[in-house]
Amino acid sequence: MVDGVAPIYVIGRAHSGSTILTVLLHGHPEIEGCGEILDALARGPEEKCSCGQPIRECPKWSKVFEVYHSRTGRSLDDDIPVLYKLTDIREFRSALASNPDRPDDRWAFYASATRALNAAVGEVFGVKAFVDSHKEYTRGLMMLKSDPQAKVIHIYRDPDITITSHYYRLGTGSPIKFMKRLYRPGLMTFPFMMLLAAGWSVGIFAAATIARVYPERVLHVSHDKLSADPTAELERIGEFLGMNMDAVTQRIEAGEAFEIDHLIGGNEFKHEGKMAFNPRTKGRRKAPWYYRASAWLFAWPGALVRRVAIRHS
Repeated sequence: MVDGVAPIYVIGRAHSGSTILTVLLHGHPEIEGCGEILDALARGPEEKCSCGQPIRECPKWSKVFEVYHSRTGRSLDDDIPVLYKLTDIREFRSALASNPDRPDDRWAFYASATRALNAAVGEVFGVKAFVDSHKEYTRGLMMLKSDPQAKVIHIYRDPDITITSHYYRLGTGSPIKFMKRLYRPGLMTFPFMMLLAAGWSVGIFAAATIARVYPERVLHVSHDKLSADPTAELERIGEFLGMNMDAVTQRIEAGEAFEIDHLIGGNEFKHEGKMAFNPRTKGRRKAPWYYRASAWLFAWPGALVRRVAIRHS
């Protein structure tokens, strides 16, 4: 544990429900829901916190920059690009083989900077734990290697649902982020979507690998199960984290809205200030049938691994 704060890092694909999970966990009095920390900080000074202020002017996140500098003597603005670059999935094998406790290991700086950032977040927000929902598998692995008290939650949805979310996002005119770049595929939408389906398998492989290396520190969570039975799933998450989730489940059952204070990155609904958990499990929008069927075809390796290696208690 870094200065008494335990990171809860969320891994998964885009549109997997990580922001919703973050807001729900933020409803616990001892957990701060921070959002996609590294991704948001890497976007630059114009990126806004959910409080409405640019991150560098937000009273909380600007303080994180100050505390990081006081702890390391370095600028977080200078270190973020290095951390962000190494977080790429293409660095996963290197991270897996790393030994960041060795000063000559290329990941040693990454681990020390991660610990310093975690400590800064913990000091500023003053909580027992915080949620970082950046979702990158390489960073999830390195979070576990950097901090023995860190835990990882892997949240996922079926590949056809994931593809449907991307399909409708493109329909609104928004680009899709893939391998840290934004795309509007136009006439190449179908093959691009199948590339994303294949990427879903890569994510499942990575999550299963992390769980195999750290079996007691990784929890797999189905977004659909969380939506269908939030009480049971949050109790399971609470057991994993060693925290009682009654305060969160009672608010869900009462239909209360959850506050969104200083969330960065993630879904744009973070700027609404509050969120009532009312998932649509019926009447969900669907992409054309051939998109959904083909998504399963391209994602079958990951679906097989999920069936064999990813189990729920």
